[in-house]
Amino acid sequence: MKRASVQDIEPLIVEHRGNLAAIARALHVSRGTIHNRIADSPRLQQMIDDARETYVDSVESALYENALTGNVAAQIFVMKAHPAAKRRGWSERQEVAGANGGPLALVIEYVNDWRSVSDQSANQDATDDYADARR
Repeated sequence: MKRASVQDIEPLIVEHRGNLAAIARALHVSRGTIHNRIADSPRLQQMIDDARETYVDSVESALYENALTGNVAAQIFVMKAHPAAKRRGWSERQEVAGANGGPLALVIEYVNDWRSVSDQSANQDATDDYADARR
């Protein structure tokens, strides 16, 4: 397999926005080769981090621009995900309930419980507790 040098990898980091699989494909090497080269180079590690941050910044800016120009899906996403919007109550509420909206039944089953007198009695106790909880 071809050996990728730091100089080979550097320009591709920016071009592929830190996507290691894309960099490996461009160099005709495995992702493992790219991972190993990056692990050995603090400069490449920093470049990867910077490229990924820049990518996220760009997508975030595009999302905000889309939200401001009327893209309803972008507006909904921002309102559900942005911390300031969440403080204003723009978040989804999740309620968890048991069967038919009733309370949840909590069953705790101890497996190989060290507090048991014997494994056989522990298994029987757990089986009995489970059966009681289901009633």
